[in-house]
Order: sequence, then C-alpha cells, then structure tokens
Amino acid sequence: VVWHVFGDGSKRDMLTGLIDELQLRDSFILEGSVPNPLPYLKAAEIFVQPSRQEGKSIALDEAKILGKAIVVTNYASVSDQITDRETGLITGMEPEQIAGGILELLSDSELRRRLEANGIRPGDYRRDPCTGLRLLRFRGPDNVRVEIMEAD
Repeated sequence: VVWHVFGDGSKRDMLTGLIDELQLRDSFILEGSVPNPLPYLKAAEIFVQPSRQEGKSIALDEAKILGKAIVVTNYASVSDQITDRETGLITGMEPEQIAGGILELLSDSELRRRLEANGIRPGDYRRDPCTGLRLLRFRGPDNVRVEIMEAD
C-alpha cells in the first residue's frame, strides 16, 4: 500500500521526520498542495478522510463522483454526505479506529464494491453530441444539479 497525503499544515515537518525515522518513504508520500489532486484520486483504490472537523467536504463529493470506497471519521457534519456502510465507512476519531476501517475496507471486497457503486446516484448517462464525451447528471448535496463530462 502506498499512501499519498495532500495539503500542507503545521505538522508537515514532524510527519516528514516520523516517515524518515520509521523508514516509510516508499509507502507514505507527502504530496503537499497540488493544483489538481483528481488524477491521484482517480487512481486510488480507496479514499480516506481522517478529519476531526469539516464543513461541506468537496473532496468527499469528488471521491463519490469517481466511485471510490470511502473511509471517513465521525465528525459533526459527516452524516450530511455519508451514510455509514452505504456510501462510505464512518469510523471513530482514534487512529486505531481509522486503521480498523481501512483494514476492513481493504480486506472486504464485497463491502468495497458496494460502497463504490453507491457513491453517486446518476440520473442518466448520455453522449454529448459536440464532444462525444459521456455526460453524467445527478443531484448533489442540497439537491444541486451536477453535470460531469468524461471520456470513456
């Protein structure tokens, strides 16, 4: 397993030192702030958001749109976006609880496939007549209409 961590913060130097100390450079990569993390997200097997607090998470919506299995901590507003064991796996805040959720998702392929399938609720797919791209339409949070075009 290779972990890619995005964003910068006050603990980056401490995390870099810990990664070096534990000799995890090949499996734990601090990407920092990147202009477009979507290629990483699209390639990921699972998406983990271990937040203590979060408002409306755009990253969770992006993971659901891309059909990723999600592990997320039980912060106050998480149930606005994730239904436990239906659209994601909600864990406690403690590192052991998060790790347990990750291990469960990695070892239970049926659960992982179910969460991937339930990530988005498409209204319909069709081909855009001008570009030939696939157009996905669905209702997002707060019933906002979302349209995404992608190539096959």
